[in-house]
Amino acid sequence: WLAQGVSKDISETNIIYFGLKNTILSLDDFIGGLLRHGIRMLKIKDKIRAITHKDISYDQINFAIKAINEVFIFLYHIVCISR
Repeated sequence: WLAQGVSKDISETNIIYFGLKNTILSLDDFIGGLLRHGIRMLKIKDKIRAITHKDISYDQINFAIKAINEVFIFLYHIVCISR
């Protein structure tokens, strides 16, 4: 589910913006779920901004990717059950 449509032609940076397409999940709920995993991201309009820095390891990046997937799946199931 993660990273569908990510362009390989992007320049090297420590900032990524992404959104939730084709879903009824709210960005605020998604960001709140990430925060429960200790991951802080910022909502800017209809996008989420994630930033890393030189002290973030590949293991921490992989932890964040796993948490993003877990939060998305958890919230998706909650929303579907409540409908």
